[in-house]
Amino acid sequence: MNTEAVKKVHKFEQSGLGKAPFRFVGMVVRSGPIRFTDKSGITTEIGSPGQSMGCCKYCYTGIKYCFEIVSAEGNRFDVGSECVRHTFSDGSVVRTEVERALAQVKTTERHAREAERIAEGQSWAEEHRAELEAITVEMWEGRTQTLAEEFDWWMSHAGNRGKLKEIRHIKTRLAPV
Repeated sequence: MNTEAVKKVHKFEQSGLGKAPFRFVGMVVRSGPIRFTDKSGITTEIGSPGQSMGCCKYCYTGIKYCFEIVSAEGNRFDVGSECVRHTFSDGSVVRTEVERALAQVKTTERHAREAERIAEGQSWAEEHRAELEAITVEMWEGRTQTLAEEFDWWMSHAGNRGKLKEIRHIKTRLAPV
């Protein structure tokens, strides 16, 4: 067989995933636990929290971020964040779409983790409300306020980063020396 012809065959074609050209159509996050109910009504849960529940059809690696690819004849399959790069022969605009999709999902996950930490911090502050109201801090021009007032202001005016910083601040102020 001619070696030139073998080099021109796409890696996904060699793996039997379909015919070129291939295109990226979307991304989905598959992580555990996954719950499903069978026909008899029994609910089953598989996977632990955060466990990768997808599989790359090119290299068979377990993946959390599943990039859906479609072949020329319409075969759909998932690949991971490294194997999706084989889809493109050049540094095309489509590659930017893949990176944008991954960044968006990771940002959403980070915001969810931050919201959870903020909720825990707010509940901690409510438990220690009396202690926070007992501590007075000096602001500017001789004005003062309690740590509870400072905390409330930050929780209503700051973004996630500022809220998390204030939670750390009040926890260190109340920590025993």
